[in-house]
Amino acid sequence: MPVVCFSDEPNVCEFVFRDVPDFTVRRSGGDCPVPDLYLLSRCRHFAVANSSFSWWAAWLGPGAFSIVYAPLLWCVFEPTQQPVPSRWRAMENAVRTP
Repeated sequence: MPVVCFSDEPNVCEFVFRDVPDFTVRRSGGDCPVPDLYLLSRCRHFAVANSSFSWWAAWLGPGAFSIVYAPLLWCVFEPTQQPVPSRWRAMENAVRTP
């Protein structure tokens, strides 16, 4: 199954995930993020960062059989804010505290 990474740091992603088979980094096509948000929302499964961009893509896009992995701790400065829906799989220790 192909793995596509959407990031504002594509060179870092290419280095960190260089050993992942069938891995591609989506490089943004311009100043408008809408095409990337649309493409990301069309993915089958998601591993989201603690960002509104990836959160919205996963929220808009999952089908009945989609799996969404998200950080359990979303904001280190306001730990009471937990926007991870119960159907998503929350990952502990995914966000480092400063």
